[in-house]
Amino acid sequence: RVEERQTLISQLNSLAGKPFFLKDHLSRFSLCSMTRMVLSNKYFGESTVRIEDLQRLVDQWFLLNGAFNNGDWIPWLSFLDLQGYVKQMKALKRTFDKFHNIVLDDHRAKKNEENNFVPKDMVDVLLKMAEDPNLEVKLTNDCVKGLMQDLLTGGTDSLTAAVQCAFQELLRQPRVIEKATEELDRVVGKERWVEEKDIDMDGHNFALARGERGVLAIALDLRLSEQR
Repeated sequence: RVEERQTLISQLNSLAGKPFFLKDHLSRFSLCSMTRMVLSNKYFGESTVRIEDLQRLVDQWFLLNGAFNNGDWIPWLSFLDLQGYVKQMKALKRTFDKFHNIVLDDHRAKKNEENNFVPKDMVDVLLKMAEDPNLEVKLTNDCVKGLMQDLLTGGTDSLTAAVQCAFQELLRQPRVIEKATEELDRVVGKERWVEEKDIDMDGHNFALARGERGVLAIALDLRLSEQR
């Protein structure tokens, strides 16, 4: 997460003075962070799939998930698929399923190669749980794929929305930006990055993190999201 955060800040710094779409950079940051935690970062190269391709799939998933489908409201029209959403959903499902199979097959192969296997990411943990005969609810292959999908999409969209909203509030209130800069200089200084140890659990170091009245209420949710 720290590496991805530094990459994000460096990218934004290189765009100083130029117009850019902040959501694209935040979405990329969130997705990269989640993929490293959920399934490692080894699937995004020239020989497999690019992170940009996965980003497009996730964006399409959110688009279709919120689309107004006439067939849902007028059942006798559903078989016609007038808007083409059902066709797109089926194609997206096949693409995601292919990607999930690559990930699961690779993780299983790595697991079988090691005698004393130690889970390295969330997929490893799920596969290990799926082999537990005492598990109350059996984790099937489809269940693991569904959980992978939920983690990637849920962890990407919520954090992106929270950070984007925080940036919007900051841009509306220049006074808050000045106060945040003063607090960063006081607590952290100008010679290093902000670290988790700089923000105590009660948020006493930063009024911005506490969400004091007139400062930025959403910052508290942002800090809790980062901790989770």
